[in-house]
Amino acid sequence: MAEGLAGKRLLVVEEALKGRVGHWYEYVKSVAELNQREGVAVTVGAHCQIDPAIAAEINAHPLFARTNWDGVYAHPRAWWRYLGIARHNWLVLRTMNRFVRQHGPFDCLFAPTVVIHHIWGWRLLLLVQRKRIGRMVLLFRNNAGAYAPGSSTPFFKRSAKVFEWALRSFVGVLRKGRAAFATDSTRLAREYELLCGIAP
Repeated sequence: MAEGLAGKRLLVVEEALKGRVGHWYEYVKSVAELNQREGVAVTVGAHCQIDPAIAAEINAHPLFARTNWDGVYAHPRAWWRYLGIARHNWLVLRTMNRFVRQHGPFDCLFAPTVVIHHIWGWRLLLLVQRKRIGRMVLLFRNNAGAYAPGSSTPFFKRSAKVFEWALRSFVGVLRKGRAAFATDSTRLAREYELLCGIAP
């Protein structure tokens, strides 16, 4: 057992976790089991429609009524999409603020699939729950930019400016070790560094 982990509390939040379809179940289950073997008490925040058997297996709480992955914010009008980004960030903040207040404190909060629809919510949550969340680790698994055919340099859409502002708002807490950015590839880390100056 790793020294100092026994008795710690980890909150893993994956709004899209409903069943065994997609990567969410295997990913969250692996993270939960890895930490439980080290003596960490793991709690999972998931979608409201999570399979009850999965919820019981990984100590998951049904929290999120919607997920941005379901296409609920897809719309041809840009202003509607921006409104969707703001609404979902508010949903993340409101949902998690209530949950952390009721079930915290947590030594660490880990969000394994972070996109623009979540980032402001996580930043504000860390601000309002600074005494009940020891550290926040955000994993980025989706591209920040896009690539022209034959190019190895990403370009960023106009909406990426909002994402950049949100990411840069973490600079102070990243320096203090209260937050950490992570990703699963060197290429993706480079994208985020080009976007906001912070390399996960």
